[in-house]
Amino acid sequence: MLIKPYRSKILVVDDKAENLYAMESLLKDCEVEVFLAQSGNEALAVTLHHDFALILMDVQMPEMDGFETAGLIRQDEETRQIPIIFMTALNTDSQYIFQGYESGAVDYLIKPVDSDILLSKIRVFLALDGYQHELAAMKRQYQLLLSCAGEGILGIMPSGHIQFANAAAAQILGYTEQQLRGCHLHQLLYDQQQETPPWEQSPVYMAYQGGEPYRVHDTLLWSQEQQAIPTEYTSAPLKDETGSFIGGVIIFQDITLRKKTEQKLLELAQYDPLTGLANRSLFQDFLSLSIARARRRKGNMAVLLLDLDHFKDINDTLGHDTGDKLLQSVAQRIQYSVVTPQTEVAPVDGDARLLKSVAQRLKHNLRRSDLVARLGGDEFAIVLDDISQPQDAAVVAQKILSTLAPPHQLDRYQVFISPSIGIATYPACSDDAEELIKAADTALYQAKAQGRNNYQFYAPDMHRAAMERMRLEQDLRHALSLKEQQLSLHYQPQVNLTNGKMVGIEVLLRWQHPKMGMINPTRFIPLAERMGIMTELGEWIFDQACRQFQSWCQAGLLEERVILALNISRRQLTQPDAVAKIQAILARHGLPEHRVSLELTENALRDEQGAITQRLEQLRALGVHIALDDFGTGYSSFNQIHCLPIDSLKLAQPFVNKIGQDAKNDAVVKTIISMAHTLGFDLIAEGVETREQAAFLQDHGCDCVQGFFIHPPLGSPMMTRLLQSQLTNK
Repeated sequence: MLIKPYRSKILVVDDKAENLYAMESLLKDCEVEVFLAQSGNEALAVTLHHDFALILMDVQMPEMDGFETAGLIRQDEETRQIPIIFMTALNTDSQYIFQGYESGAVDYLIKPVDSDILLSKIRVFLALDGYQHELAAMKRQYQLLLSCAGEGILGIMPSGHIQFANAAAAQILGYTEQQLRGCHLHQLLYDQQQETPPWEQSPVYMAYQGGEPYRVHDTLLWSQEQQAIPTEYTSAPLKDETGSFIGGVIIFQDITLRKKTEQKLLELAQYDPLTGLANRSLFQDFLSLSIARARRRKGNMAVLLLDLDHFKDINDTLGHDTGDKLLQSVAQRIQYSVVTPQTEVAPVDGDARLLKSVAQRLKHNLRRSDLVARLGGDEFAIVLDDISQPQDAAVVAQKILSTLAPPHQLDRYQVFISPSIGIATYPACSDDAEELIKAADTALYQAKAQGRNNYQFYAPDMHRAAMERMRLEQDLRHALSLKEQQLSLHYQPQVNLTNGKMVGIEVLLRWQHPKMGMINPTRFIPLAERMGIMTELGEWIFDQACRQFQSWCQAGLLEERVILALNISRRQLTQPDAVAKIQAILARHGLPEHRVSLELTENALRDEQGAITQRLEQLRALGVHIALDDFGTGYSSFNQIHCLPIDSLKLAQPFVNKIGQDAKNDAVVKTIISMAHTLGFDLIAEGVETREQAAFLQDHGCDCVQGFFIHPPLGSPMMTRLLQSQLTNK
């Protein structure tokens, strides 16, 4: 391989012109470019514009001496690696010499300097500089070769000579196809400097004789210019109709880029330190290479994006240390499915098992040619490098779901975790790495929308939905910044079925979109939770509702028994200062704690209840009423409900809707009413829309109801008029 000639550069720094000329004369036979500088400042300026192999510098100079100049050169990222040799005649004290080394010199010579010794030292640095530039040039030429390389095919005769070669083989090896024909295979397998074994004793020939294919994952082939080419190849024997060996075929591909990438990433430690998996950088490089290989093969590959359902809740309730251990556990399980040797992890101690548990389970579901990576947090990515059909990715995804299903034992905790997985395939979804990742992410979101713990393939309509979701997220952030201009609170009375009197007012959030009109809360509340803005939104709702409720109280429109019912999210309750913030808002509006009821859904108690239960107990101790919303549709079971720090249950609307239509449903409703009374809970039925539903509930002892049959949700002005009319009609 031809390397462009290169002349190294040397900088000589001395304040005396005669010394500069003498040194320039000494260096004229070294075939280098010599630059001269008469001060430290001039030397600093020159180093900014040239790449020097060596700097020869006098120590004693006016304004800025050699030590200071060297120190400044060492501080610059671009020049700090330039070797510096000090030359001085004034001070030979060892401490003075040591100062020279401390300032960054590689050598310290006392004038008068022996010219032979100096030239000998200079030649060493010039040789090193030449090797470095030659290596850089070689790397650039390899990169150019790789950009055009494909899979090579060689036909081998029984004697080991090459019978035919395709264009890709000739291109990779630097031959013409005609030049390769007649060459012996050993000419490619062995360097001319190496001792070459007899063909009959070579591994390829012995595999041929055994009738078995022979695969080498990482080896060198030698080009016509005797340049080593990293390759992987598979060799298989050819037989005639009688079974006699008539030759063989070798299929190989250049893996130089892969080797360089692997080496570079290893040097940069591009692995996730927590799980031992590849990190985002290695994942992106590997994905680009995988797409390139699939493009050459005209084959398929797939990207799987995976994250853990409700992982933040585990972090919030059990702590980040336990969360890290879970991620380690998951990583190990994925590795069992993938098994990529470059991402194997070492055994971990007891403080690092959760994340590695997940990672290990992921890895053990994949093949050696695939890659599993942790992108950050609880996000994992998998590259399936070569698949026959897209459905192969579904097989792996299902295997991962099954692998992660068993509980993770983390010290004293037994944690269950499930993944949601999005899948995008090449070339069906995209031929661009970034677009493929976006497609997999869109499919991941769809998997979450489908109830989590499943996998989804990307489909074009998902992109449209993702764009609509993104626009809605932006609009929701804008609405939150505007508050009252788009967001408003509605109020729905809760009444006692026995006497018909109002006992509570529930606060409901409404969003009036400027273009889309009124947006259903079931659409934008989950979006707000996903965006992480529920805490801010919830605090605004709580503040506005308390202000309005207190104004009604001060106007004499509400009796003492009427309480304000507000929904509170899991994310709000897991905040360390949740109780303090609620107390502060109540105090700001002068509203007693016993006039407030906080409603949370059963799913807010999913997985670990510790932190939330503690907050609820603190709030109850202050006098705040606690209600379990949508009871019967979520996490809690009858034998657990009595352990929760709650005061009342809210019967979920699906049960109310089916009253009188399904005998089994009616039986469940009766059971819930009876259980609530037995445990000392009040029971509120929500979503009551007909007289028949209200009558059934009253007949079987339900305490309170709310719904359109009683009153629809009303804005503040309409609710004020309703309260005024009720006061007038007393």
